[in-house]
Amino acid sequence: MAKKDQLSLKKQPVQQRSVFMVDVIKQAAVRVLKDRGAAGFTTYMVAEVAGVSVGSLYQYFGSKETLIAEIKRDHFAQLRGLFRQAGEALSTGTIGEAVDKFVDASVEGHLIDPQLHRILSSELGDFDLVEDDKSDDSIKNAIESVLLNYREQLRNDLHIPTAAHLSYHLVEKTVHDTLIYADDADNTERIISELKTMLRLYFTGSAD
Repeated sequence: MAKKDQLSLKKQPVQQRSVFMVDVIKQAAVRVLKDRGAAGFTTYMVAEVAGVSVGSLYQYFGSKETLIAEIKRDHFAQLRGLFRQAGEALSTGTIGEAVDKFVDASVEGHLIDPQLHRILSSELGDFDLVEDDKSDDSIKNAIESVLLNYREQLRNDLHIPTAAHLSYHLVEKTVHDTLIYADDADNTERIISELKTMLRLYFTGSAD
């Protein structure tokens, strides 16, 4: 397995041409990963699909692990962004509306690219990524901030940090398994609806 310092770009693209080339390489890497899976993923195939030399690829990506790590960072950064947007939009309203927005943000995130999400979540093993913003921590912090804003609507004995932790993992696991692996649209809709009801009950003691 690559060491932590090997999973970052060898150098950051600065000029417009190099920024464009790195983006093209990443897009090609996503195509190869989706077409061939993690087992068939090679830098040579990525370079061929991107239309660049292997040497050009290695100017920025020191290994296939680095390339996959960058894809994974980009993908999960999109998910974090959706949660942050949901949190920033919640200045008024009810905790029930907040629950709807956060669950819907998770659903939207998992639908960005379900095939890629499934590969990144289940086929890659444990890459020791270097990230400025850990997905779990940033999303749980966003949920905790929202719960604090709605404190008066919550049940009195609710421990907010624990509630943020539990609700994040419940939503992530439920939405992930339902959308990535299920193929029954009607059942998916029921599960998401019941998930929202469960969270309202947990936060407030009422399903309203």
